[in-house]
Order: sequence, then C-alpha cells, then structure tokens
Amino acid sequence: MKGVIGKFFLQYGVTISLAVALSLLESLTITPMRTSSFVHSGHRTSKLGQAFELFMDRWRVFYEKSLAWTLRWRWSVLIASLVFVVASFYSLSFLNRELTPVQDQSLFMLRYMLPVGSSLKATDSKAKEIENWLRSRPELSHLYVAIGGLGSGGGSDSNSGMMFVTLKDQGARGKDPKTGKELSQQEFMGMARQELAQIPGVKIFMMDLSSRGFSTGKGYPIEFILQGPDWDKLADLSEQMKKEMRDSGMMVDVDSDFLEGMPEIQINPKRDEAARRGVSIGDIGNTIQAMIGGVKSGQYSKNGHRYDIYVQLEKSSDPRDEFKSLLIANDLNNLIPLSQVSSVVEKPSLQQVTRVNRQRAITIYANMAPGASQEKALSFIAGKAKALPPTYFVSQSGAAKTFQESFNSLIFALVLGIIVAYMVLATQFNSFLDPVVVLMALPFSFSGAFFALVLMGQTVNMYSMIGILLLMGIVKKNSILLIDFTNSFYAALLL
Repeated sequence: MKGVIGKFFLQYGVTISLAVALSLLESLTITPMRTSSFVHSGHRTSKLGQAFELFMDRWRVFYEKSLAWTLRWRWSVLIASLVFVVASFYSLSFLNRELTPVQDQSLFMLRYMLPVGSSLKATDSKAKEIENWLRSRPELSHLYVAIGGLGSGGGSDSNSGMMFVTLKDQGARGKDPKTGKELSQQEFMGMARQELAQIPGVKIFMMDLSSRGFSTGKGYPIEFILQGPDWDKLADLSEQMKKEMRDSGMMVDVDSDFLEGMPEIQINPKRDEAARRGVSIGDIGNTIQAMIGGVKSGQYSKNGHRYDIYVQLEKSSDPRDEFKSLLIANDLNNLIPLSQVSSVVEKPSLQQVTRVNRQRAITIYANMAPGASQEKALSFIAGKAKALPPTYFVSQSGAAKTFQESFNSLIFALVLGIIVAYMVLATQFNSFLDPVVVLMALPFSFSGAFFALVLMGQTVNMYSMIGILLLMGIVKKNSILLIDFTNSFYAALLL
C-alpha cells in the first residue's frame, strides 16, 4: 500500500502476524501444561474454573435454542440478514470519508495577512487586536506571535504574521458563556474564525496541526495545484475557484500561495521610435539607471576610508514625473525626451513566481468546514476542474493526494486480500464451496462497523479502516471454526 497509510498497515500486519504466531506457540506448549494442572478427568477443579464452566454451559443452552429457532425460520432469517446488509451499505451515504480525523491536541496555528504594502507598524497593531481577543478567552494557555512574515510562510513580508495558539487541557478550559459547555479545539477555532473576521482590514487563516504529519505540502486537508500558461488568466481562475470553494459551504480558510506585490513602474522601449531618433536601448537603460540608482562620479577619502560618490536625480513624490522630465542624448548628441522613445506601464508585481513541472502554478488550500466530508470536497473540486479552459488543469497535492492514493490502494488491498483468503481456504478445506460459505460472513463485519460509525458520529478514515480489517479477520476466523465443526460433525454422523 502506498503513502503514509501503507506505513501504518505494515505495522498492523506485522503486529497481527506476530500475535498469531505467539498464539500458536502458546496453544501448543503452555496450554497443555496449564490444562494438566487445572483440569482433571475432563473437569475443572478450582471454584473459578467451575464457575466459568457453569457460565459456558448456560450460554451453550442459549445457543442451542437460538440455533434451533434460526433453522426453523431459516428463510426469514436470511431475508432479514440480507436487508440488514443492504441497509448497512446504504448507511455509507451518511458517513463522511477522510484521511484522518481531527484531534483535540490543544494546539493550532493562526496566520493573519493585511493588504499588500501595509507597514510593519500596521501589522503589529492588528496582531495586538487578535492577541487581545485570544487572551480574553479562558481557554487560552500560551500564545506565540511572530510579526512580519518570519516563520509564517510569507518570507519577510511586512504585511503578514503567524501565531501558535495553545489551549488548556480538556477539562480545564471552563464553560463557554454562549454554549454553556466546554469548547473543543475545533469548536474554539470555529468561534475564533467568526469573531476575528470582524476585525477590519485583516484576513485570518487557521491550520489544525493534528493531521499535518500525514502528508506533504502545507498540511491542509484540501490542497491542489492549478496550472496553466498565462499568469493573469491563472490568477483570475484561482480567485474564481476560491470563491466557489467558499460558496460551497464545505471548505473554510480558503487561501493560495499567489501573492501580488507592490505596484511597479515598467519602462518599455519603443524600438522603432528609438531607432528613428538614433537612440540605443543601452542609452535608455543607462539613463534610467542614473535616475534610480545614480552614477558613480568619483571617490573621496576620510579618516582612512575611501567612499564612492554617486550622482542621481533628486527624488520627487511621483517617479512618473521624473520620467517625463528626463532627456537622453542620441548618436548626434541631440537631447530627446525619454518619453518619446519609451512608454511607462504601472501594474502590480508578483512576490514570487511558482512553477511545477515547468508549468506556472498556483497552490490553493483550505480546511474542512465542521461536519463536511473530505471526499465530497475533493469531488467538488474535481467537477470544477473539468470546466477549466483548455491548457489549464488541476493536480492534487498534499493531504488531498495522499487521501486518494491511500483509499485507492486500500480498496486494492481489500480485494486482493479476499482473493488470497479464498485460495488459502480452498487449499485447507480441499473444496471450492466451503470457502464461499466462509467468506459470505464478511459483509456482516462491514455492516456492524458502518452502523457503529453512524451511531457514534464518526467517519470512515484510516483508523476505522484498520478496525474494519481486524473485524473482517475475526469474522472470517469464526466462520472457519463453524464450517470446520460442521464438516467434522457430519463426518462423524456418516461414520
């Protein structure tokens, strides 16, 4: 099995195999010696042993009566069993499917972001508002704050930051005045998400760290990469995709790694006009460099140190005004306005350019809304991906990719396990029919598990699938014992 789930099932398989081997060793060595000490002439001699035998005798009588009743109403029992199995598989529609369930670890991460260009002072001010609200809550234990992008995934940007929020242990958080009960970590995150969203001019994103170690990427349960050839079109599609994800009601904290930077002035040479006036592209570049960075005109020494002297234009409030006043010398030493041989375009810049497999890429990620299914959310995204324009596509990554790979390999392992089980049983029983009868009990292991998950409000996830596999093994072993006993009983009758 692939991915992280394969590592868990490897440990599970080794554990079960060793347990069976030790059980065989114990039954062949220690059990006979123990029986010789506590059982004499086929009867137990200790009071505890006699009480256990009495308990088993009563259960044997109950089993005989229930078996006789079942055989008398065999068709009714078969029909009721079939209805039970069908109803249990129908209950799957009420179960959410996810890679791993969220856990209350009393720890989560909060990211906050202000508009591009915000000063560090403004970011610090908003961070204090968030911090004041968190410290006003009785559930809070510790709080770590980083401002200016340090450690927040935003590089050194002055408009972002992050917080590690540590809650008190369960049972020590106190009751929430609104709900009248103690809030879990996920309930506290939902409340904080709503309350902090009221702070103007700041975006809040939260991350539950309980399942972050089960996948690559940023650790969000929903994470995929939108790829295409054109950045502007890609940015528009990512914004549209994020809006549809929010409107679906299945996802919250929807964000991406596409970040626009500060507006920049781009000076584009007019090559035809420059050639007509005898101005080279190098002259244009040197003139703009002199305007912005200055030109080294000499050096001077002071106190044993040598310093460079740069000459540049005096800064004005608007760089575009400086551009209009610049003159550039052509090959005849005639001064030509720079605006005649180049144009100025002002547009937002990109803080970073991301590529995946040599394609322009924007990674979009989100958390699951309370009670939402990770599988349904991924299906929703897959449906939206089909409507993308040609040459634009979506590829799963992170926890979403791990989820799909894990459950695909899990289904393959289940089918392969049933086939191998049939082959082994056919060899043991020397029959093609007896293994079919044994494996007919397997659907009932699913049935009980599915109904239990529905009643307890749980999900189908990696841990519950491990439990279902274990339950399948127990049911199959019980069926083997019943079929083997039945065959032995009829063989004795024939003799």
